[in-house]
Amino acid sequence: WHAEQPITLARLSRETAVSAFHLQRAFKRALGVSPKAFHDAERRRRLAKHLRKGDTVSRATYEAGFGPSSRV
Repeated sequence: WHAEQPITLARLSRETAVSAFHLQRAFKRALGVSPKAFHDAERRRRLAKHLRKGDTVSRATYEAGFGPSSRV
């Protein structure tokens, strides 16, 4: 999984042969959040993990999959 490259609904739809609309609803029904919200939360979780581990902010930002540090 490449956190720096969010998987779009269009891509997931193509890869699963399920409409983007249905996929969005099914994902939210199963996990309680949209795919984008899930991706964003996962990146924040990884950022916090790297910071707790002692990584520099810039290293943690990069490792978590954020682009420029201004995106954090």
